Amino acid sequence: MDVISDMAKSLESISRLSRELQEEVLERVSSGVCPIELDGILYDVPEPIFALINGLVAQIQELSNLYEIPGHKGN
Repeated sequence: MDVISDMAKSLESISRLSRELQEEVLERVSSGVCPIELDGILYDVPEPIFALINGLVAQIQELSNLYEIPGHKGN
């Protein structure tokens, strides 16, 4: 049920956008490409790479919280 609920929320949120932006969002989603921002520049990366990056970020945050790494702000 969570997938359906998430999908409904996503559709509701894009319904507030202009038609042009709705089309852009749907094209991006269907293309399997995700935007990622690095140093203020947006890059389009394949979804598996985006998921890998998100997973690594989550692991780094978890480890930094576990070991309280100086100079790194967790959550």
